[in-house]
Amino acid sequence: MIAAQTTALQKHSFCATVCLFLALFFCCFNPLLAQAAEQELVVYSANLENTPAGMFAALSCSVSDEDALRDLLKDGATIELAITFDIEGNRSWWSNAELLHKTFASKLTHDPLTREFAVTVPGATGPITLRQKNLTRLIHQSWRNLRLPLLSPAERASLDPEREHTLRITFYVHHVEVPPWLEQSTLFWSPDVAPQVILERPLPVTQ
Repeated sequence: MIAAQTTALQKHSFCATVCLFLALFFCCFNPLLAQAAEQELVVYSANLENTPAGMFAALSCSVSDEDALRDLLKDGATIELAITFDIEGNRSWWSNAELLHKTFASKLTHDPLTREFAVTVPGATGPITLRQKNLTRLIHQSWRNLRLPLLSPAERASLDPEREHTLRITFYVHHVEVPPWLEQSTLFWSPDVAPQVILERPLPVTQ
């Protein structure tokens, strides 16, 4: 009985030691994972433009460490910036009513043949692709200068101007798929490139 308990404890201790060793190995000896863990999503500005053509969101964002992002892309990763808009009608006694939900995505890749970075951004008639060998310039042309349609004239007209509304904007940067260098081992892999950022603000409704 005592021998069986001792054997079970030894097995448990061995498994715990192996798990700790693997965790330390991946954190300390995989620089790409370490860089990703330190990455932050920075939102420089988030403004609303109310025009006859509808309401638009003028956004500017990027990651804190573009060198680490460049390394991920050159190693074959596909990175996506997802921006979600949620509009809620405020209620006093109940949870707010969700009135609108929209998501926009921008994918960032690297072509090893042309040595160009490419990013897809929402355009007037659909997604467009921008290419640039300089990643910093490409981010300034795209993620740092986004203008996204928030409300069409019809959607804006459907909101009650006498009611208070809240706009929530969620920014999220993540891997679209498992990076090539982790295809054989995804034990400690996370799709997150940086923690998401959530902004909330009152939404003025004027027709």
